[in-house]
Amino acid sequence: MSSNADVAIVTRLHISNPVIAALGGIALMLLVGFASGQDFNYDLINYHFSSAYLLLVGQIDRNVALSGVQSWFNPIGYVPAYLAIVYLPPRIASMLLAGAAGLNAPLIYLIASRVVADLPSEDRARIAFACTAMGMTGAITLSEAGTSFLDVDLSIATLGAVLAAIKALDADVRQKRWLGLAGLLLGLICGIKLTCVVTAVGMTATLLVMALRRRITPAGFASFSLGGVPGFLVTGGWWAWRSWRVYGNPVFPMANDVFRSSLLPQRPLNDTSFIPTSWTGVFSYPWHWLAGDAVCGAEFAIRDPRYAIALLAALTYISLSVRRRGSNAMPDTGLLVALFLLATYLIWLPGFAILRYAVVVEMLSGVVLLAAFRAIPRIAPRTLAMVLMIAALVMIGWTRSGSWGRTYSSADWFGIRGATAIHRPGTVYVMPDDAPLAFMVAAFPADARFVHIGGNLPLDPGSGLGRRAADIVHGAPTLRSLAAAPDNAGGVATLHRFGLVAVPGRCARIATKVAPIESCVLRFER
Repeated sequence: MSSNADVAIVTRLHISNPVIAALGGIALMLLVGFASGQDFNYDLINYHFSSAYLLLVGQIDRNVALSGVQSWFNPIGYVPAYLAIVYLPPRIASMLLAGAAGLNAPLIYLIASRVVADLPSEDRARIAFACTAMGMTGAITLSEAGTSFLDVDLSIATLGAVLAAIKALDADVRQKRWLGLAGLLLGLICGIKLTCVVTAVGMTATLLVMALRRRITPAGFASFSLGGVPGFLVTGGWWAWRSWRVYGNPVFPMANDVFRSSLLPQRPLNDTSFIPTSWTGVFSYPWHWLAGDAVCGAEFAIRDPRYAIALLAALTYISLSVRRRGSNAMPDTGLLVALFLLATYLIWLPGFAILRYAVVVEMLSGVVLLAAFRAIPRIAPRTLAMVLMIAALVMIGWTRSGSWGRTYSSADWFGIRGATAIHRPGTVYVMPDDAPLAFMVAAFPADARFVHIGGNLPLDPGSGLGRRAADIVHGAPTLRSLAAAPDNAGGVATLHRFGLVAVPGRCARIATKVAPIESCVLRFER
């Protein structure tokens, strides 16, 4: 009777550990969201907020290039942040946006538990919690907590796909179901944000290796591949079809050298500024993140040892797996995680090299380090747990995060005042400079229209999209500029390109939380 009771207690404790990890992860993210201040990052004020707003009010095509290149990115993923910003006090909204990222924690715990599934439950719990602590305290994870960025939210689905793939290794009858789920999850996030393709391709490469090792069947791999199709169609298919129908390019304005929409020049628009100029970046980037001595692949300086450790551990585990065979073979669970991280990194680096797109490497750094340590013969479980706990503390102490842009919390998110006072029915607002001002669109009456002719997608009246902008400008009853610096020489030249000049003495200021914006009456040059 006593033995059965002990088993029941242990079982309940084991089941509750992922819940404890979830509560701990959420609590940590809530604390970070509360302490960091209100999000005011560039992408939020450029397109995260405005794209969701325009989608929900049915005005997604009313303006021209409002947010530059990002005007046509799928807005569905930013709807939750928009709703939180509009309907909740900023402090509460920040905490809720941060808290969602805490759901990565139980998945990291479960993945780590599978790597040490052969150990006693107490040792397994200590080790998995140490790996979870490493994964939830990285520089990108902490910096994105409470922001409108999607990377630390979409990583939940990525980790879910990794866990499903691991379960498929031990499933015979249900292998196709688990791999189909993995494909579905990755397809869903690729539809929301196309940059998630790096993890989808990374998992594809990983499963190909597993298929060659006869650990998954061809039918299982096919199930994974086919599972991604409905996932993508649910979240991104509608947007791709709409972009194709309206703009002649399913990923407009990207890859226009392939799809050749007549509205823009037929050239790629992808950002290559973070991609290393030589193959040595494969090794130098992780070193710089470890040392914190240079900004590469990140929009601000960070210091984080997780990427270097994860990649070194992955290489170590993979090389040992190649050397050891037969009865001395390495567990395939650790190999899957190591292959996935390495493949994802090698695909991400020449494709984007923007660090937040590879946050899953940061989150699984403790798991792959665990796998590498397990390759050491006869290491005691309690010793392993102690080493990982110390490693987690060292990583946390060494990590230096940063900010994408924060400001103080107040009664409303953006603090816009004076927009309605300058508006006249049918006014078209021309945005000539690089300032991200699309967040202001919701502060104006519904009949306002916006034409962004400068920024990261400068328009020319002779191009397809430029002609559309020119038609709106010429048909407007009233024209006003909307700029951070109306006297800026570049902005003046951009207005001149469309035959516009500001009327002297007819400017007004619109207050925002961070800086005033000026709007001047415009007229056509004589």
